[in-house]
Amino acid sequence: MKADKKFSDSMTRMVFAALAAMMILSGCRYNPLYDGQEFRLYCSEFGLFEKDGADVFIPVEYEKPLVLECYGGKGKSHSVTIQDPSLLDYSYSKTSVKYELLDDADIRPASVTLLPKKLGDTVITVSDDNGGGSIAVNVHICQAYKVLVVTDSHNSYEPGTVLAFKYGGIDDVVSFCRKNNPDGGSYHDNRPMDMEHIVDGKYRFVPSDNTVILELSYEADSNGQPCRGGMMTDKRFKVKFSYGKDANDPEEMMKYLHLDDLKISTKVEEDPYDVIYLLSFIDMEDEQNPDISPERARRFTAWSASIIPWMF
Repeated sequence: MKADKKFSDSMTRMVFAALAAMMILSGCRYNPLYDGQEFRLYCSEFGLFEKDGADVFIPVEYEKPLVLECYGGKGKSHSVTIQDPSLLDYSYSKTSVKYELLDDADIRPASVTLLPKKLGDTVITVSDDNGGGSIAVNVHICQAYKVLVVTDSHNSYEPGTVLAFKYGGIDDVVSFCRKNNPDGGSYHDNRPMDMEHIVDGKYRFVPSDNTVILELSYEADSNGQPCRGGMMTDKRFKVKFSYGKDANDPEEMMKYLHLDDLKISTKVEEDPYDVIYLLSFIDMEDEQNPDISPERARRFTAWSASIIPWMF
């Protein structure tokens, strides 16, 4: 019985191999991505789009492009139209299917890469050229922010507090926000965070030995939490690695923070560290008070900054 089964499996593999060889020699290319199913688009950051009206947010400057992949439909070629070409451009890549004898096919869907030009809202429509339908997507080209998200706190900012710095470091404004979706918009992706804006303040990174001090000025309530209409408060936090590691100099610490495009006293090279670190921000008032042990010092922790698109 086992011998019969082995013989059957062997014959099955031989038949599939022969069929694959025939397809390759005859030039046939069956593409399971375009088999008459409903035309749809997919974006890794925003999911599946099956009808008009979906919204995507993309920074005008960003390290990772936004890509729309095409699935379903009746053909393998597509047309793209943009409502306002002054805001957005695109590049199109055709589908490709490569067969190797006895191996699975390497199938790559057609894709549209979004290339933003300037801030604004527009619509991009991707159509199946063989009459399989079209989908229009609302594209919001917005400012990008680098954010530090408070993960843990000791008598300092509440967990979920966000410090947002405009990407590129073109000003000295820090936006204090509150993160509403605990799992979305992390440093693993570039989805927009669900954030509530609290108040704007001023910031400055000051070099100090082998690290930096973050100086903040903002409106706060009686507990020191950022709030609109509160009393002006000044805070200074020394940045340290949570597990005791030291940076070699302030410029290196800014790279570990993923904030090396922000201004400190010395210009840093454009070479960010990709590794994510957990960092502690220690209140300098407690740091310099001999009556307060390091364990009791006010502090908060945050992972290295991530870049997100965000619209107020």
